[in-house]
Amino acid sequence: MDFAFDARTEELQARLLDFVETQVYPAERVFHEQLSALENRWAWTTVPVLAELRAEAQSRGLWNLFLPGEHGAGLTNLPYAPLAGITGRSPERPGGSELFGAGHRQYGGVRL
Repeated sequence: MDFAFDARTEELQARLLDFVETQVYPAERVFHEQLSALENRWAWTTVPVLAELRAEAQSRGLWNLFLPGEHGAGLTNLPYAPLAGITGRSPERPGGSELFGAGHRQYGGVRL
């Protein structure tokens, strides 16, 4: 079985890495500043910089990569796996996979 990445996966990896390095990492400080200003620090999904990052991810075609078919990138698990690793890289976690449309609600997770 061949586990090499196809050209589409490599292209998406490059685009994701660029976005994370040029947009997400620089936004970590802003994320923490805005989070500190919230009355409820558990409401981290409402931090304004996350909305800006989500909009930018959507405009770059990096939204819902996990969805198959026309609703997402049309990827199977094999090409999506390395992309998922990139979306969760931010050490300070300003949004993580939530920035790319892959939050717990989209995955069908249970919210307690």
